[in-house]
Formats: sequence, C-alpha cells, structure tokens
Amino acid sequence: MAVASRSRLHSRTHAAPVLLISGVNISNPNTIPAERPRPDYTLIFKELTPVVLDLQSVTTTTNPLLRLIRTSTDPHWAIAFAALRQARNCQQIVATGNDVGFRLAFLFKLFRIKTPLHVCCHNAGTRQRDFFLGKLKVGSAISRFLCLSSAQAELFKTRYGITDDKIIVTSCAIDQQFFRPMPEVTVKHQICSAGRADRDYALFIEATRGLGVEVKIDANSAWWQEDLNIAVDKLPDHVEVFLGRTTMQLRQLYAESKFVVVPIKHVPFAVGYTVALEAMAMGKPVIMTRTGQPGDFLRDG
Repeated sequence: MAVASRSRLHSRTHAAPVLLISGVNISNPNTIPAERPRPDYTLIFKELTPVVLDLQSVTTTTNPLLRLIRTSTDPHWAIAFAALRQARNCQQIVATGNDVGFRLAFLFKLFRIKTPLHVCCHNAGTRQRDFFLGKLKVGSAISRFLCLSSAQAELFKTRYGITDDKIIVTSCAIDQQFFRPMPEVTVKHQICSAGRADRDYALFIEATRGLGVEVKIDANSAWWQEDLNIAVDKLPDHVEVFLGRTTMQLRQLYAESKFVVVPIKHVPFAVGYTVALEAMAMGKPVIMTRTGQPGDFLRDG
C-alpha cells in the first residue's frame, strides 16, 4: 500500500495511536530478514507507528467472547470485533484488506462509531463486495477506500455511489530494492509465470506448445490457495511447475527468464498486479491478459 495519502490520514493530531488491522499475520519490518522482500505495510510502520491487531492476536487471545466469535464464525469477524473494542481510543484505523475492513465498517455503522477507517481494497470478490457495499451499505462508515487501480475506483463510484473525496488510488506496492535488475544472472531459453489467484495456466501452457522454449511456473500465493486449472502430474515435457518455493527462488526465476507472462482469468477484480510489478522492477518484459480491471501501470505496446 502506498502512503502518498499521508496528509489525509493525519487528519487528527494528539490522539491515541493508529490501529493497523489485518486478516493475516503482520511482522515488524525491522525483524524481516534481508532474503525476504519488505511487505507493503512497511511505510505504514515508518510513518504512523501503529498498534497491530492481526490474525495472531485473535488466535492467542484469552478473551472468551473473541474466542467464541473466532471459532463460531471466522477469524476476520473476531479481528473486527477486537478492533471495535479499541476503536474509541484510536486516532484512526487502517485495514490492510477489505476482508477485515468491510466487517469493521459494518460494526462501525451498527454502533455509530466515528473513528476514521481507511480500507485497502484488494481482491474484493463480487459477492463479498455486493453484500457489504450493496446490501449493508457499509461505505458510509469508511473514511477512505484505498484502491489498487483507477478501474477499481471507478467501479466503487459508479456501482456503489462512493464519492471522489473518499477514494485514493494507491496502485500496488512491491519492494523494488529486493526485486531489481540482476545482470549477473545468465538468462536461459525460458519464460516464466508466477502466482495462483485466478491464473489461467491451462491457456498459458497451450499457447507455448511448439515454441521450443522451457516454461517455468511458480504457482504459490500467500493469500490464495485455490486449485490450479492444470494437472501438475500430467504436464507437457517443456513445462515445470513449482510449489512452496521461497521469494529468493522466485527472484532467481525472474532473473533467468526472457520475459514473464501473467495469464489471468476474466474476473471482475484485480489480480496479477504483484507479479507484473515484480517482473517490471527486475527489467523483464511482461505479457498480461487484458481484463476488466487493468492496472494503471499497464500500457499496451
């Protein structure tokens, strides 16, 4: 997430700490080893010094109500309720994803909490987005929608009536110091792809038949664990799929490849941005499927 919106986030001063909530575990950037890229919330720590409430917080909690919510519904609701308990003592709250952000916005609306809430909107699936923004109308409880692209921002405005003053287009964030050009690495006669969310690897493999080039696919994701649309045990001889590799291995794969392909299914939300930007940061040409949610950094030709 970009922090270009710093001035707008600091709308209140001399108040209690900023609360950073997340549906996954948040690590202090100072403890992240050099062989891993810095996460997108690094600048939030640097600029806002937040108090963190994440998945680990509700997993280890001794609060009986939060434990009941976590086990009877899902951890995202438990995180939202935990944030609700702290909301009145916070200067403002930043949600790293709509998974917890939309849930907290519903609770804010229900209990009339006015603490500024800023939600990073990633892959808000159509059903979830329509449920919270369309049926529950939680947009009124959100101070800022931090969108990955102008196309996503336009969807929020036209479909749900979110006004321009509540939307900030941040684009996607990657660590350009970790993903950087590596001219010392020998480029092989291969192309590669990476990621798991809504990837059309079946089409990608079919398109590479007869090209005489090796195809490497790093099908990992920290966020999505959906099934691939290929059978990894029945691949053509020129294709190899990797599972469970490290980010160091992923960077090496980018460096060794002639270019990077991001084959995306036609879904109405943003996917593939991270891989595309990582490849660009390493100076690699990118081929990406045209979808209804293009990134602002993508220009055909």
